Amino acid sequence: MIHLDRLSPSALDRFRACPKQFFLADVERAPREPEASPVLMQGNAIHAALEKFYGLPEEHRSRENIERALRSVWCRPDIRKPGTFVSRDQEAACGRAAIEMLDTYARDFDLSIKPLAREQWIKTRLSNGIVLFGKADRIDATAGGGIRIVDYKTGRNQLDVDDLPRDIACQLYAIAAADTYKRPVEKVSLIYLQTGHEISWSPETDDLVEIRDRLERLVAQIITSESFEATPGDQCRFCPFQLGCEERQQVRLESLKPIENLPF
Repeated sequence: MIHLDRLSPSALDRFRACPKQFFLADVERAPREPEASPVLMQGNAIHAALEKFYGLPEEHRSRENIERALRSVWCRPDIRKPGTFVSRDQEAACGRAAIEMLDTYARDFDLSIKPLAREQWIKTRLSNGIVLFGKADRIDATAGGGIRIVDYKTGRNQLDVDDLPRDIACQLYAIAAADTYKRPVEKVSLIYLQTGHEISWSPETDDLVEIRDRLERLVAQIITSESFEATPGDQCRFCPFQLGCEERQQVRLESLKPIENLPF
């Protein structure tokens, strides 16, 4: 049995995708140096800009000032790391794309909202003592006395609305926010900044009970695992441990399907 105190949504997703990657990253905490990525940097800058923007007084919440917020955080050392861009032209294109996303957001969404919290850590403790935690991009008060969790997405891949109740991050945010704020979670929303599309899920009380039970079982599976086998697949391309993983190049026999009617 392994000993863990805390688990994040990304750690739970790692275990489900590849137990070996989870073991290396979250149990052994093997050293890894993620490559500087323009896409990652852009996403971090946009999140930081929106966090700053919603701290402004309402009279300053304008399209111009949302761009100003982006420009104010762009060169922060925790966001723009050395070697992220190969040229000023690449950085300029990345910046223009970020401004375009924020323009879309400013056009389609309410800029006057007064969030309860921005970039807020939330947590819940399971019956086995392990804490599940995450950082919510934004938490709003609702008219009904509950809360709404908002997560900004800067990537191209989008979930279908029917997938939200099964998404690990959405599940964890829902139960962790309810525990942290002691208020009902009325809605979990994902806002896709590239398209201006929003999808939402309104969990019922029974949903949260079922989610907690499901996460309890997943965490129990993790801490009682005796081996953490690799599950090679498309995710290997993005794994920070791929160069030292022999299993990533394994071939399954069932994947070898002889072609019929060959001339030999």
